[in-house]
Amino acid sequence: MEEIYFYGLAHFGLQVAEDYLRHLHQAFDNLSPPQLGRNIDAIGPGLWVLPVANHLIYFRQHRREVNIIRVLHHSRDPLSRSFFS
Repeated sequence: MEEIYFYGLAHFGLQVAEDYLRHLHQAFDNLSPPQLGRNIDAIGPGLWVLPVANHLIYFRQHRREVNIIRVLHHSRDPLSRSFFS
């Protein structure tokens, strides 16, 4: 999240960076139920993805708990590194 914030700050200014981060955090709060996202078991069992603006939020849900695994820019390859290392 720091990388996203500092990139936004450097390229778009303080207000845009803060607004964008707030937008992502609002999406985090709305991840349950996972049907808001798309299941991507091919990458990892029980893994879901939700696009938010220019980023993809990868997460899992276990009972009532949502675990955010990774947030990547949509242009990044999700398989470039292990999700679970």
